[in-house]
This record gives sequence, C-alpha cells and structure tokens, in this order.
Amino acid sequence: MSATLDKIKEEMKSLPPEELQEVRELADSLLSEPTSLAEPLDSTSEQRWLAEHGRDYAGKWVALDGDRLLAQGENAREVYAAVRDSGVRLPLVVRVSPPDQLPFGGW
Repeated sequence: MSATLDKIKEEMKSLPPEELQEVRELADSLLSEPTSLAEPLDSTSEQRWLAEHGRDYAGKWVALDGDRLLAQGENAREVYAAVRDSGVRLPLVVRVSPPDQLPFGGW
C-alpha cells in the first residue's frame, strides 16, 4: 500500500458522515467508469475528420473527440490545457503534418 493511500485513509477517518457519503459516491462513480484500455479504441471518426479537414490545420496540433474539434494550437501543451477541462476522457491529440511533408521515421 502506498504512503498516499495510507494518508487518504487516515484523513477519511476524521470526516463527518455526510462527507464520507460524498467520498463513497465519488468512489462508486469512478468504479463504474471503464478503466481498461485493453480493447482497441475506435478512432474511425477522428481519422475521417483528419482526412476531410486536416489540410486546414497543417502544422498545428488538434484535439478531437470523434468528429468534433475540441482545440487546436501551435503546440501540444496549449492544446492539452484547452482540452483538460472539457470532460472528454480520451481525446485524440495529434500534430497534423503538412501534406507535402514526409512522415518522421525516427532516428
């Protein structure tokens, strides 16, 4: 068990019943969300959006949720910051390569 979890458990022991109920509700909601990424994600909508609109955002970073553009910007940091509060759990964030640029193949 981690020191953080031990600290959280100790803090919880001092909470009044109504706040413990809030903790329980939060834990229940977190446990009901899918937690495994073992199944492949379907990015068909995102790939279609990139094929249709990508050239308009060449050289930029974009964040997509399905076929919906969440944010776009010059660097990944600002795009992630814009998406952070959107409530989208797993957006596709990608830099759109200009159509005449060869793909990066690594070093």
